[in-house]
Amino acid sequence: SEAGRDRKQKQQPAQIPIGLQVRKRREKEIMSHHMDNGPDVLGERFIHWCMCFTFSVVTLGSAIEAVAEEEEDSTLISQQRWATIGSAVQLLFSLGIVIAHLFPGPAEKVVGTKVEGFITLVYIALGAVIVYVVSNSSDGLAVVNGAVRAGNLYYFSWAGLVTSIMIFVAYLRSSYQIDVAGAIKDRSPRLTQWSAFLVSSLVVMACGADIYNDFCDDGAKGQKFCNRTTFAIVLGTFGTLLALITVAYKVGRGDAPFILEVVFSALMCVSYAFGVAFITSEEGPGAPLGNLYYFSWISFLITFFLVSSCYEEYQTGPATNSDENFQSSDQRGPEPEFENSDGNVGEG
Repeated sequence: SEAGRDRKQKQQPAQIPIGLQVRKRREKEIMSHHMDNGPDVLGERFIHWCMCFTFSVVTLGSAIEAVAEEEEDSTLISQQRWATIGSAVQLLFSLGIVIAHLFPGPAEKVVGTKVEGFITLVYIALGAVIVYVVSNSSDGLAVVNGAVRAGNLYYFSWAGLVTSIMIFVAYLRSSYQIDVAGAIKDRSPRLTQWSAFLVSSLVVMACGADIYNDFCDDGAKGQKFCNRTTFAIVLGTFGTLLALITVAYKVGRGDAPFILEVVFSALMCVSYAFGVAFITSEEGPGAPLGNLYYFSWISFLITFFLVSSCYEEYQTGPATNSDENFQSSDQRGPEPEFENSDGNVGEG
């Protein structure tokens, strides 16, 4: 009957258009992707991109004001142009990523995709160029005679570079399940510290060489200043060499000999203790607040933590071995009994 057919049609669910079904399924996939990545995609990287945008704004404004209008030095003007263009491009990139995080459509095409990875790599490359330009004491854009003269330009350019590296590490972890920090930590103990020491020693060596070329080749500074600058170059070179050997051991063979780490870290800790005393003193090349000052102290602190870590491993090593021996003796159970010549039962 017609009444039965009408009742049957009312009981059947309404069909959803194919286009709406595809859109809803895609939205579920996007939300599932965000949930799988946890707060990293929508939280951590978004905050870091906001920080990069702020850093690039400050860097751009400081780069524009770094050179006075009456300045005629072509080198300064050229370096200012590099810093200005680089920070402007960084500003546009970071602003675009921040906006993409706020809307579902752009977020689907940008956040967590190869587009964000490519933009992050370009941002890091620009940040490295800007840091080199503003931190080079011979250019005088943010550093003059080894001392920081444009604090915002110096510190915020470094902050932008470090933050962008953190973004790229988080991007690899969320998009490709590549945990760089965890892999380095699991690869070998203290590999992260030795890698950081390698970078800091390279900076000490490069800054020392730069200052020596600027002030010691033409005799602009006294003999004591130049001797301490030479000491900074030798110290940075020696630290770079030892760190490179240790990192090569850990990456190639999984770990370095413990005694090698102890000797290298203790030697560099003592050397950098003298280094910060001579290099950053009043008559040293690292006295002004600049790259040489900061990275000399950073290198010393890293070596101090390396020595502390080696000492802790040395202290826990014997205890661990004794615990293992104690557990193995418990697992063997009681000693077997035997009957001696007198007929008495005893333990073997």
